[in-house]
Amino acid sequence: MDHNNNKAKTLGDVLVAVQTANIAPLQQRAMTSAIKRICEMAGAKPATVPAEATAIRPEKTWANLLSRLRAALRLADVIDPIMPGSAAQDPAWAPLVRAVAGDKRLS
Repeated sequence: MDHNNNKAKTLGDVLVAVQTANIAPLQQRAMTSAIKRICEMAGAKPATVPAEATAIRPEKTWANLLSRLRAALRLADVIDPIMPGSAAQDPAWAPLVRAVAGDKRLS
C-alpha cells in the first residue's frame, strides 16, 4: 500500500495490505490473526474499525486487563501467589539475586 496516497482508513484496509504484502507467510498469518482477533474481541468487523491507534485502544489497557486476570487466577488458586523476595530464598537463585542487588539497572 502506498503510504502517501492510499493510507489505510480501516483495519479492513490494513488486512488487505497485509494479505497482499510481500512478507513471509508466517508473518502474514500472524498479522492477519492479530487484526482479526482484536476485531473479534471488540465485537467489530475490520472494515468498521478506523486504522487509528486511538480507535483501537481499549478503555482499559491490555496490561491492566492482564494484571486483573492474573489476580483473579491467583485468587482462585489457579496460579501461584506473588511472593516478593522469594527468589532470594531459593538456593538456585540466591547467588544471582545477591550479585545484582547493588545494581539498580538489574534489580
